[in-house]
Amino acid sequence: MGRAVFVSGTGTDAGKTFACSGILRATRRAGLRASYFKPVLTGGFPGDEKSDPDVTVRIAGLPGKPENYAQYWFREPASPHFSARLEKRAIDPEALVAEAKRRTETDDYLLIEGCGGLAVPLSDEGFLVSDFAARLDLPLILIVGTRLGTIHDTLVTIEHARSKGIFVSGIVWNGFERTPREHDTIRTVERLGDVRTLLVIPQVAGEWEIDFAFPFFEAQIFWNTALRERDR
Repeated sequence: MGRAVFVSGTGTDAGKTFACSGILRATRRAGLRASYFKPVLTGGFPGDEKSDPDVTVRIAGLPGKPENYAQYWFREPASPHFSARLEKRAIDPEALVAEAKRRTETDDYLLIEGCGGLAVPLSDEGFLVSDFAARLDLPLILIVGTRLGTIHDTLVTIEHARSKGIFVSGIVWNGFERTPREHDTIRTVERLGDVRTLLVIPQVAGEWEIDFAFPFFEAQIFWNTALRERDR
């Protein structure tokens, strides 16, 4: 069985794909085998050069085509249940879970990137991203931006995850600019959410500067910590 984690965020603008791409790039450069899976994608399609799988394949240097790293994709940039309905299609939760589990058995390290936040519906029947994550029974990494309002959004997301029985492994802070407010935000969320920080990614101008965002990244330590199930 491979070593996988589920990645989600506090919303659509948390920087999940940027963080996943950087972590995978640094992990692979450290000589460790790692891969990526985007089960559900909206607002584009693999091969359009802008989709999450396209960006991740390009930045992380993953082999093969972007479509190899996705399962469902819909063109409308909206909640998956709505985007699927527009195309007269539907996401099959059982197929989704089965494919994700299959991939955990074939890759050494694997990041499974969710769609939006945890309370996003994947089907009209109310199957949420958090239900999907709970079925996989993997540690959860939350990608969190350091903008104003993050404390509330992060604590609510942590509470929702735990209500579903999901183990919150830790937080990756994205877009850190070293302000006093951000330092306090991190300490406050750690304390009130009883959660650890796994990584702090500084603010950079774009993907061309991604190596500057991971100057001291220790891949093996990161993965060992992310997969260590504290207080479960």
